[in-house]
Amino acid sequence: MKRISIQAKLEEIIDTLEKGSLVSAHDFLEVGNYEAVKRALVRLCDEGKLKRVLRGLYQTPNYNAFLKKDIGISPKKVAEKLAEKFGWTIAPAEDTALNELGLSTQVPAKCTFISHGPTKKYTLDNGIDIYFKHKTNKEISKLTTKEASVIEAIQTISPEHMNNQIRKF
Repeated sequence: MKRISIQAKLEEIIDTLEKGSLVSAHDFLEVGNYEAVKRALVRLCDEGKLKRVLRGLYQTPNYNAFLKKDIGISPKKVAEKLAEKFGWTIAPAEDTALNELGLSTQVPAKCTFISHGPTKKYTLDNGIDIYFKHKTNKEISKLTTKEASVIEAIQTISPEHMNNQIRKF
């Protein structure tokens, strides 16, 4: 019986994932121990079969034939994956919340989220910053993501910019 390497097993699994999926070593612990999986992921990245997004976080190929290039990962997806990994509850905050809710058409320069995890900044390999701002668990755990986003958006809008259109939202 031929033994299949951890890297080969990972390649098989990765080939079944949706284009542009985010993966980390924690997603493959059934294949092998953490260190072995981590080394295999790094080798797959070196071979161009994965793209490093952040230390320990990789994206499966996401080539767009129309644009003729690989599409980068959404900072929101990275934030959601980090929240999943650490068990945080998160919601968009500040300008990110305004954009997500359609109250602003401007794409924020930095992606900000509230979480009951620590205040922390992550810089993706493409230079985009993702900020997590700490809120106590009781401030966000009983709210839906949309409710928390609305509260954050209202707190972001200055009183002189508040209008009836926003109030009706």
